[in-house]
Amino acid sequence: MKHHALVIILCLNLGACASLTRGTHEGVEFNSEPAGATVVSDIQSDKQDLAINGYLGCSPTPCKIRFSRKSTPVLTVSKDGYESIKFQLISTNATSKSATPEGTIIAGIPPGSYAQAGKPKFLKSIPVGGLIVSDAILTLGASALLDYGTGAGRSLSPNPVTAFLAPKSETTSETNSETNPKPKS
Repeated sequence: MKHHALVIILCLNLGACASLTRGTHEGVEFNSEPAGATVVSDIQSDKQDLAINGYLGCSPTPCKIRFSRKSTPVLTVSKDGYESIKFQLISTNATSKSATPEGTIIAGIPPGSYAQAGKPKFLKSIPVGGLIVSDAILTLGASALLDYGTGAGRSLSPNPVTAFLAPKSETTSETNSETNPKPKS
């Protein structure tokens, strides 16, 4: 009987493994070239220390924003004197195979502004399938349902992100000098 009680206690303690070990939110790292840019998401926030004009954001780069693992935020990276770039993060299963590959351009086209996926962290790339399956069996599927419901078994991709910002062109001053030539004296 003691053996059965020990197994039941062990099963209950292992429930919702991803919820306990990974949490329901993930910090996404943002870098930019040049550094010092502002990153703003489309997710509203009333927390003054996390908000930029009422939306989740961070400044200056390099910086990090914590999002729900279930969210798919659209982000804008901007800096005075440079073209802005807009892109979206995706919520994927928490394995390296579902992450955006390092070096993938996720928005924009060089030589203009563009955003590129960085190398995922080591722990994010470790396959967790065996642990998830054993946890689901031990808890009769309850932990898998909880992890699915909270999003703890998911990851945001790409993470990290580097935005390469192109300087704004000065076509207006060039156009004015061409269309309004100075009179010859």
